[in-house]
Amino acid sequence: MLSKSIYTLVLLSSMLLVACQRGEIIPASFAPTHAHQSYAQGLSQTGLDDAALGQDWLGMAEAVLEHPTTVEVPYAEIFHFDERETTALGYSFTTVSGERVVATLEAKSDTDMQVFVDLFRIDNDSLNLWTHVATADENSMTLAFEAHETATYVLRIQPELLRGGNFQLTLEKGPSLAFPVLNGDNYDIGSFFGDPRDGGRRKHHGVDIFARRHTPIISPVRGRVRFAGERGRGGKVVWLRDRGHRQTLYFAHLHDIFVESDQLVDRGDTLGTVGNTGNARTTPPHLHFGIYSHGPVDPYPYIALVNKRPPAVNGDLSLLGEMVRSKIAIDVEGVVVADKHQLMKLLGLFDNECRVKLPSGLTACLPFSNIESAEEPIRLSITDKSYPLLARPDSRLEP
Repeated sequence: MLSKSIYTLVLLSSMLLVACQRGEIIPASFAPTHAHQSYAQGLSQTGLDDAALGQDWLGMAEAVLEHPTTVEVPYAEIFHFDERETTALGYSFTTVSGERVVATLEAKSDTDMQVFVDLFRIDNDSLNLWTHVATADENSMTLAFEAHETATYVLRIQPELLRGGNFQLTLEKGPSLAFPVLNGDNYDIGSFFGDPRDGGRRKHHGVDIFARRHTPIISPVRGRVRFAGERGRGGKVVWLRDRGHRQTLYFAHLHDIFVESDQLVDRGDTLGTVGNTGNARTTPPHLHFGIYSHGPVDPYPYIALVNKRPPAVNGDLSLLGEMVRSKIAIDVEGVVVADKHQLMKLLGLFDNECRVKLPSGLTACLPFSNIESAEEPIRLSITDKSYPLLARPDSRLEP
């Protein structure tokens, strides 16, 4: 199991470290690094990790990492946790270096239960190797992170034992840096990373943001100016060391420079103005903006504004956690998993779809319009004569 694997890895690492330093093995106590691990350790200390309930909880924590639901950000879902069941949810999504993702969990019912929200990066899917990246703030239930590499992540949501309720998950993404030209947006970017230059002899190591001459250029981050002045084909340039991301930002073709080398600047401070100095003197005024971290990287995901909102959640929220019935046969990848009028449990709602739990234990996603309340009659018939109402079947009566 995941928790036991972490215990073993930390314990062995501590034993080897002490052995190398002192020539003897002294076991070190395990210190949890986030709330989920602390809760799992509590189960172990009370012996519940060997009980069926504790084993189910720990097993579910690992299972949703191995088999998460793939979603596209932005995403929103309202779901139900049943206090009578051990459960967890896992959502996988891919981010590009430079994007900032925010996950927010909001209680939609009156509950004070503890819910563990953790983010993992998938390092090797086939070997089930994950790296814990972040844990949501326990008070706001918000988790925000900036992707330093293009990778697939899994967001795991798991409640404490024997507690339940309705919750809404919202996943949103945006740029990790402020847009470097005042009042600019994506439509002002006219040349992109990798575009050919000098007849294909070199590639463009940045993006060109076009704006009127003298438009302020603002610092996207807090940092220190490494150089400000004239240099080569860039004309008037500013090199800024980003103190929070271990990268260097490059601003070229400026008309005016308002900062000096070694100066500290805050996010939003004006560095200079847009121009066309250097080898851009024959082009319209624009800012060449580049990012360098062990070489040039594409700046677009770092500054591109995202206006897309998560799809609205549609469906009857009163049915969450209740038994519903399928209006049609349900198939998953061409295989029928439930017949028409099959009873199932409604687990979650997203966009115009829903997630249900079938009697087999499998979960499936289908349009909300394909289910109905189990309280609704399958059909209504009116007879032309009366019949006795019996407590049980009686074969002596003719229909």
